[in-house]
Amino acid sequence: MSRPLFVHFLPDLVSPEQLSGGIVVVIDVLRASTTIATALNHGAGRIIPCVSIDQALAVRDQEHVANRDQRSATPANSGVLPLLGGERGGVRIEGFDLSNSPAEYEPQVVGGRTIVFTTTNGTRALARCEQAARILVGAFINLSAISRALQADDRPVHLLCAGTDGSPTAEDILFAGALGHDVCVAAGSEGWTLSDSAEIAVAAWRGAVEMPCLEESSAGHVACRLRQEQLSPHVFNALCRSRGGRNLLRLGYESDIRYCSQIDLISVLPVCQQMHRPQNQVSGPGIPSMEITLA
Repeated sequence: MSRPLFVHFLPDLVSPEQLSGGIVVVIDVLRASTTIATALNHGAGRIIPCVSIDQALAVRDQEHVANRDQRSATPANSGVLPLLGGERGGVRIEGFDLSNSPAEYEPQVVGGRTIVFTTTNGTRALARCEQAARILVGAFINLSAISRALQADDRPVHLLCAGTDGSPTAEDILFAGALGHDVCVAAGSEGWTLSDSAEIAVAAWRGAVEMPCLEESSAGHVACRLRQEQLSPHVFNALCRSRGGRNLLRLGYESDIRYCSQIDLISVLPVCQQMHRPQNQVSGPGIPSMEITLA
């Protein structure tokens, strides 16, 4: 029996109820999902996504108090402030420790730390998914790890593109197409039923990298794996042409685009799940209930 695979070009094009019971991959290639995967790969303990700057500041202070008061915390980490990371308009928020550039999330900076994270588009997309059965964070740099997780699951799949300022962006749709192509080729043509938007995304991916149609053999799938170094330059060129890519080029972040275009650079699986709060922490409206860790 084939499984449904949906692509949503914007968070506003799907209701939280439609995502209920499914597995959702949140996509913000330039740069939130790439940065989240990088931070966790470099040893960050967890990432708390926030929709607003004020929310991020409040959560940082709340986490600081909780860490200070937690008797089980090690002396080295007790009372340590979480790092603030994120952007508005593509640049670091005033007073924050880090921007949204994956290059800043080095092991010596983020290792063992909690990161409170807010971006213009990516963290808003994550907030849309609270009713999903499972939430993953995907980018080109961890494409195969996400693909394997989808293939091992049996629930409906939703690929949720963050977009930019309420408009679809080519870079997110391109990754959705790459991921859709990968799982379909691995399972065979009978394994998945693609929505119209998923068909569009897969066609966009095949066109961008000059790849044959989905009716490939499993050997073709292996050949695709062997050609990742050849595919990444195609991805880089496509990302540079996208709206998000043009914005980053204007801000001087070409190196970030190049990094974000690398396929299967790492194999981490970021999972967004309900946060377990100590009794002394406040919860409720306006307080994030999700955190991102490694599976």
